[in-house]
This record gives sequence, C-alpha cells and structure tokens, in this order.
Amino acid sequence: MLLQLAVLLVLAIASEASPAAQNDATSSTAKASQAAKCADVPTSTNEQYVHIHDVEGRELLCDTYTDGGKWTVVQLRTDGSQDFYLPWVDYERGFGNKTGEFWLGLSIMHHTMRTDRYEMRIDFNTSIGQRLYAQYNNFTLANAVDNYRIHISGYKGTAGDYFLYGRQYYNLDGMAFSTYDRDNDKSAVNCVKDLYHGAWWHNSCTSINPNGDWKGYSPAQASWGFSTRFTYFDIKIRPWFPQ
Repeated sequence: MLLQLAVLLVLAIASEASPAAQNDATSSTAKASQAAKCADVPTSTNEQYVHIHDVEGRELLCDTYTDGGKWTVVQLRTDGSQDFYLPWVDYERGFGNKTGEFWLGLSIMHHTMRTDRYEMRIDFNTSIGQRLYAQYNNFTLANAVDNYRIHISGYKGTAGDYFLYGRQYYNLDGMAFSTYDRDNDKSAVNCVKDLYHGAWWHNSCTSINPNGDWKGYSPAQASWGFSTRFTYFDIKIRPWFPQ
C-alpha cells in the first residue's frame, strides 16, 4: 500500500512539472517548423537533425547541434545505398533522400548562399574509428554560368587542409564543378570519368573524393586526403559569423 502511494505521489509531481517542459519542447519544435532557413532553426542539444521546408517548398536537413548548429546539410553519405556516379543535371538539381544519403543540389546551394558570407564544415568517421572535421570560414559558390566555381579559405580542424593542398595540381580554390558528362577540370583527362568516379571541384584532379565509389578502389574510392576512407561523411554550410 505504501509503495502504491509513493508511485502515485511521483506521478502527481511529474504531471505538475510536465507542462513547462512540454511548453519548452513545443516552443522549440514550433520555431523549427516555422523556419524557412536552417540558420533560423534554434540550436539544440537533444536532436541533431531537423527537417524543414524553405519558402519554395524544398526539403532541407538542418544540423542544429554541431558547433552551435545553424547548418544546412548539403551532402550526406552513410552506407553506400545511393548512387553518386550521376550526371551534371542531378548534381545541379540534387538527388537522394533527406532521411538517408543525398546531395542537396548546386543550384539550391547557390540560391541559399547568394546574399551572405558562408562557411563550410565537413565531418566524417574514418574506417579505423576516428572522428575528424575540416571547417573553412570563407566559402563562396558561383552560379551555373560559371559552373558553380568555388573560392574557399580559412581552414581549421583535425582532418587536414586538403581543399588547399599543394600549390598547383590539387588546390581546389577557384575550381569549377565537374561531373563525368561535364568536364571542367584542368587535367588532360576527365578526372571524374577516367579516374575518380566522383563529381567534385576538380583541379588536376583532387586529393578529396567524397562522391566517389563507396566500396571502390583507389583512386575511385570515396576518400579524404587521397586514401582515408570513411564510414560516415557529411558536408554542411551556414552563414559565417565572428566567434
């Protein structure tokens, strides 16, 4: 009897306290559902990923946790279930599933970044269990006319600065995007089709191949820094702000 009374007392206290907690959770969820940009989604320590829709109805995956949140995820690979060896039109408009593996789309990225200074962050787990990241505090993306050319600088992280690796052949600052059917790289060969099997901002060609074959062999394998293979990989962007 005493045990039953104790249980009832605990439940009564919980029921009195729960409205405030529920209000906080409801408020945070409401703010997220009302947001049309990941930068407007509240930072969270409970839920890393939130799905929203922008003003044009496109689904976005937001990272609300990593380094203060506010990130728009533009690429996600987890298990090799999505084919990434796809033509220009797919990389331009996006493909995949926001609940699994996907590429957001170059045109959507450009539309998102057109008015503000942006930064990029990459997080990945290596095949030997390391958790690494690379973050660049200045990342710009040109329009379709300029083949979505990037400019990138301001590295910090633990993964190594492979966007700006080397002074000539592998430095990706200023490079246009390439796919197997749209060769914009500086190599005498088609980097995507002939070597890497990964659409990317190739120079001659690249030391980063995150869109390569999930279970391929070098150099076509999906990798970071020529040979570091991963079991999880994401790329995300957000408006830059001083820290």
